[in-house]
Amino acid sequence: QIRLRKNQLMYDSISELQRK
Repeated sequence: QIRLRKNQLMYDSISELQRK
């Protein structure tokens, strides 16, 4: 589960970058 959480965090970061 922790691994999934880390992946989500990275995904969130990419989403924020794309949002800009």
